[in-house]
Amino acid sequence: MSGVFGNHEQELIDALTIGDDLGLRPETIDMFMGLSEYIVVERICFCHDGPPVPANDPVRDFFNRASAPTVSPYHIVFSGHTHFRHAYDEHGPLDLATGNIRLKPERRYRINPGALTAGQFAIWEREAGMVKFHTVHP
Repeated sequence: MSGVFGNHEQELIDALTIGDDLGLRPETIDMFMGLSEYIVVERICFCHDGPPVPANDPVRDFFNRASAPTVSPYHIVFSGHTHFRHAYDEHGPLDLATGNIRLKPERRYRINPGALTAGQFAIWEREAGMVKFHTVHP
C-alpha cells in the first residue's frame, strides 16, 4: 500500500515515534509509519500540501535572481491540504462546472479533489487524459 501523510497524520506519527501509546492496533501503526511525505511516479506528484522543491543553491539563486522561477518538473500535482476542490494550470484556475478537466500533455496542473469528509474525490483516467470530480451524497 502507498500513501502520503498530511499534517494530522504527521502529528500521529510524531506521537508514535516518541513512544506514546495511542491504543492503535499494530497493523494500523504499520500503515501510518509506511506513509510518505510525497510520492512521485514519472512526472506526477502526490502530496498533502505542496510538492518537493529543488534544493536551494545560493550561488545559482544570486546569479539568476532576475530570471523567472523554474517551471514545476511535474505534469500534475495532486494535493489536498486546503480541503477545497480546485484545479489550476500555469494560466490560472480551471472551470470545474462540468465536473471534468481534460489534461493537455504540454501543461502543468495542480489539482485538489476536495474534502473526503465532504464526500468529494476525483478519479484520474490516465489513458483518457481526464480527471473527473465526484461528490457522494448521503
